[in-house]
Amino acid sequence: MEFLTTINRENVRYYEPFLPVSVREAYLEDENLLLYGIDEDDTACGAMAVRVLKPEAELTWIFLAEDYRGRGIATSAVMDLSGLLRADDYAELYTNLPPGAQGAALSNLFSSFPLSYEENDAAVVYTTVSELQKVKELDLPPKGSVSLKEVTGGALKKLEQAIRESNDDLVNFPIRREDYLEDLSAVYMDGKEPAGILLARKSPHRIITLSFIYTVSPNPEGVLDMMRFFLNGAKNLPGMGYIRMNMVNPELLDYLSKRAHVEVQRSLRPVIDLSWIDGVYEEAERRLTEA
Repeated sequence: MEFLTTINRENVRYYEPFLPVSVREAYLEDENLLLYGIDEDDTACGAMAVRVLKPEAELTWIFLAEDYRGRGIATSAVMDLSGLLRADDYAELYTNLPPGAQGAALSNLFSSFPLSYEENDAAVVYTTVSELQKVKELDLPPKGSVSLKEVTGGALKKLEQAIRESNDDLVNFPIRREDYLEDLSAVYMDGKEPAGILLARKSPHRIITLSFIYTVSPNPEGVLDMMRFFLNGAKNLPGMGYIRMNMVNPELLDYLSKRAHVEVQRSLRPVIDLSWIDGVYEEAERRLTEA
């Protein structure tokens, strides 16, 4: 494979500049996540991460150094990856397109391949404090939620363990308090035990992002209580603009859609049917035979 190199302990230093910390941490904890370096003329110029769960594989990260873009290298790397996956009996390769420039870049990359688009259950929701205050169930004081800064390290570790066991991979471990707004991030307490967590972070352009909402067991009241905690703090925040909620579960999205004005941006999932590469190989073999 001309453009791909499996990343290992011996060569990882060459590709680290192209891999964010979150991807490296996920690689250490997820045996199904594979890392590949992208090379041109034996020079490291990018990297990708692929989660493999038969019959599907997911391209979770791809990055190419700016000086190497626009030359078809990323397309060739995905082509090589498709060949590797097909040889190992994978049927599909997909990724999730986020809104914005990153999603547009991935869409352009995948457009070079035969694919179809599926709407993902995940959604990004935009709303405002005033809209959420119209929901009477939210415009109340919280009953069981406390600030993240009030939670002990031991209680936070219990939550991390529960999240790991649920196979929810929408948050990186360990959960670092400094990554979030502790006054707006909430932990839902069931008596003395932590039973849920809501993580909020500040984003550009006066946006507060709810990047993760989780309860140990399905608990709609716990989700609402953490939302109340967040809303009580957010409504007193100066210069507050929009609230963005990432990866909203369908139940919460349905609830908010019925009770408040929310703008929903759903993700698209481009899917490559890897069977097409069989024909590529057959054609290449035929030409070699004729030559």
